Amino acid sequence: MPGEPADQLPVVTARTPLRDVALLLVRDGLPGVVVTDADGGPVAVVTALDLLGRLVPEFVREDPALARVYDAVGSAESWRELGARTIAEIFGDGDDWHRAIAAVDDDATAIEVAAEMLNHHTSVAVVRPATAPGGPAAAPRLVTVQTVIRGVLTAKGEWPPPAT
Repeated sequence: MPGEPADQLPVVTARTPLRDVALLLVRDGLPGVVVTDADGGPVAVVTALDLLGRLVPEFVREDPALARVYDAVGSAESWRELGARTIAEIFGDGDDWHRAIAAVDDDATAIEVAAEMLNHHTSVAVVRPATAPGGPAAAPRLVTVQTVIRGVLTAKGEWPPPAT
């Protein structure tokens, strides 16, 4: 999406406690956090839904009628146990736990970025910068689903909305 600004998302590592991730997501109303590798490169996204999936016990997800008997005390006990554990401890270190970050070129249209996000089931994309021959490599930027939707609406002439 040429000319779109980068979205600011918190960056965490696999050693970040889930409690810290939850606080970032709730406090800032974010769709997710970016997990980086040892070199600081983005490798995954942990979304609010991923976190919620760990907070609600599997037996409750399988039978929602049990949610009524799983009270606030049980929920608090689960959270106390999970909150101190790290992303790696909860989701694992492998490639199977996270939502891979969709990667697109700098000249990708909003629809191209949206398609990649949908294919990867993620709300964040990394936009790879165009490289100038012999020039320094620019840092990739992150784009959230909200920015992509705004880009689609703008392309359709529906953003910004008319003043009321």
